[in-house]
Amino acid sequence: MTGAVTVTTEATHGPRARPPGAGLHELFEAQVLRTPDAPAVTAGDTVVSYSDLDRQANRLARWLLRQGIGTESRVAVRMRRSPALVATLLGVLKAGAAYVPLDPEYPAERHALMLNDSGAALLVADEPVTAGQVPSGLRVLQYPPGPAADEAAAKPEVRLAPGNLACVFHTSGSTGRPKAVMVSHQAVRNHTEWFQETFRLDAGDRLLHKTPIGFDPSITEFMAPLVAGAQLVLAPDYAHRDPAALVEIVIAQRVTVLQVVPTLLRLLLDQRRLSECRSLRLLLSGGEALPADLAGRLRALLPVEVHNLYGPTEAAIDVTWLDTAEARGGSIVPIGRPIAGTGIRILDAGLRPVPAGETGELYIGGVPLARGYLGRPDLTAERFVPDPFTSSGRLYRTGDMGRCLPDGVLEFAGRADQQLKLRGVRVEPGEIEAVLCEHPAVGDAAVIVVPGPAGDDQLVAYVAARPHQDHGGDLAEQVRGHLSGRLPSYLVPASVNVLDGLPRTPSGKLDRRRLPGGPARGPATAGFTAPRTTLEKEIADAFAALLGMDRIGADDLLFEHGVDSLTVARLGTHVMNTYDISLPLFLLFSVPTVAGVAETVEGYALHGEDQAVTRSTSLIRSEAELDPGLVPEWKDG
Repeated sequence: MTGAVTVTTEATHGPRARPPGAGLHELFEAQVLRTPDAPAVTAGDTVVSYSDLDRQANRLARWLLRQGIGTESRVAVRMRRSPALVATLLGVLKAGAAYVPLDPEYPAERHALMLNDSGAALLVADEPVTAGQVPSGLRVLQYPPGPAADEAAAKPEVRLAPGNLACVFHTSGSTGRPKAVMVSHQAVRNHTEWFQETFRLDAGDRLLHKTPIGFDPSITEFMAPLVAGAQLVLAPDYAHRDPAALVEIVIAQRVTVLQVVPTLLRLLLDQRRLSECRSLRLLLSGGEALPADLAGRLRALLPVEVHNLYGPTEAAIDVTWLDTAEARGGSIVPIGRPIAGTGIRILDAGLRPVPAGETGELYIGGVPLARGYLGRPDLTAERFVPDPFTSSGRLYRTGDMGRCLPDGVLEFAGRADQQLKLRGVRVEPGEIEAVLCEHPAVGDAAVIVVPGPAGDDQLVAYVAARPHQDHGGDLAEQVRGHLSGRLPSYLVPASVNVLDGLPRTPSGKLDRRRLPGGPARGPATAGFTAPRTTLEKEIADAFAALLGMDRIGADDLLFEHGVDSLTVARLGTHVMNTYDISLPLFLLFSVPTVAGVAETVEGYALHGEDQAVTRSTSLIRSEAELDPGLVPEWKDG
């Protein structure tokens, strides 16, 4: 599957795919037979062998089958990263069912929406679930150990077809509700086999799993090592937010393969100990455009291959790739060539091929395509269209613009619609706007992306109050609380601006170009409290420099100044470099003021992590002061 790419006037095709196999998990089962006693999963000091992992998965699969759950059933999984999570995902697949991942950090309302939307027959959870958190009548399995522990450990006999459903991922939807993408075994198995033939993992490799399971690149982290006899190293749940912690994990666990988005790669390059990550041989970047300078800086620092990957959830993880060492010129690394079993067409508005070098919309065809959107035949028909160049094929209309160079290398050239990519995560402004307008005092809303104070993009919301509506106080603060209770943190804007009215074109349409174009920041002079200690002043000065402000008060609410997770990460790096301490960034994500940050840093320096956690928790004065944007989700990969 690593043969030459074929370029025609109509399409760029990857190497031919293997004949379709059935279940994705069968690739893991074959590896169990080859290396039953080898370490499969490592989580801190806990190591689980291939055979033990297989037995745990078999027990769960047998229990699920006895509950009437099998082929085409959907099982929701709400578990934190652990060996039990890995066994659960494998067990669901072995039963012939599809898993529906729920990130434990999402709000309860989001979980309920996803459960209803997916039609899950069962929820597997590793923490207690109350009746109000799930739809009425939904069965819940508390696992592990649960009743599945008493099942036989032998492999269940389940017949699967390549097109059977393997997993369902929710992505941001423009209509105000997320879209549930149905991914088949054939699609993810094709990607897994391509990945192994391309990157040749073996028993000496240790791949880090840190992507939240609600994002499809987590499949690569979960399956790639387990089909190759390598080790799956599980990062703590907070690690994908903390570049310093990631570096420490790579060093301590001798990680050889790592996935990151470019935003996170930029933060990693600021870490003092990155040069000590000598075990790293392969870094995969995707989710957003990769600046060439980032890849070059990393290759100059470490003997590592850096590959750029591209692909939407609707086409099973990645559909193109490029070794960045092959990139020639340009500030952005091209997205590369199609993977096995994939065809990329660049078409104009009339579905006609555009000449080489000219820009058109990217259409994806071949084995990787998802089956469509669950329960949304209209949207499926809109985005998955008949291939006009074949008698029976389909194409997925990505909305991404691109061009094909004469050598078959593809370049990304922006979007054809309002959809955004922020830190590797797909964001539909319409979904956020719909939730904003659900607030009873909001009459109109708009969401745009603007350059943040530290140079990275941020989401900013603009709202106009309903006429004659008494909202009883600070509308911006109310709206933030409203959003954080309904949306994942990555969809909550960094700031909310209240306007008298939103700008409109003469025809009445929203004129996004006339929006102010920047995050609302609290005035530096209003209620200003000067820093009281040297440490408070140094931290206030550091925040002000990152935000491009003259000053920040010790008791100012940081999120009101546009502080987001990236600003906190940069501040954390500054603190660690200045005071020579290894401060876990999760200690800072929920601290709302400069004074709180200073006290947390001091507590960590004097007493270590446990005392710092206690001190930082005591500094949170109310839920209204928490910024959901300080708990980011990076779709790494």
